[in-house]
Amino acid sequence: MNAIAEEAGVSPQTVYSVFGSKAAIVASMLEHLEDEAGEAETVEELMAEKEPRRQLQIFSGWIRRLFDMSVDVFSVVIQSPSEPALAKIRESGDSRRLDGCKLMAGAWAEMGALNDNANPDGAAEQLWLLTSFETYLNCTKGLGWDSDRYEKWVAESAERLLYS
Repeated sequence: MNAIAEEAGVSPQTVYSVFGSKAAIVASMLEHLEDEAGEAETVEELMAEKEPRRQLQIFSGWIRRLFDMSVDVFSVVIQSPSEPALAKIRESGDSRRLDGCKLMAGAWAEMGALNDNANPDGAAEQLWLLTSFETYLNCTKGLGWDSDRYEKWVAESAERLLYS
């Protein structure tokens, strides 16, 4: 909070009076970052695209942009598991990402694009795991990959797992 206040040129109390809590600040920042990463445009692009492999590339690109832009904010959330309000933000984000994965996997199943071993729920869960923030951190911070390599790996790994 002090760093945010200092960056904004105001007192920490001013930050608290505007936002109310650390969780409210984090939620507001994440909402802004999702917009900045092009969430609405990505959803439109995904809905317009009919080719499953291209949809996967679009989704992987958006996940990468979001994580690149918000690594510091997401890190605060995952490093604060004992703060119930931040844990709720994390659960909500994970749930939204899983819902999106389920929509895509369901559409891919209807198109006959999933391989014989992949059912829509399992495909969604695998894609959800591949696109977690923890996986992003393991790749970029743990292994030292750049964001391009991470994005390509997500798309290629999901394609090998899911498509016929």
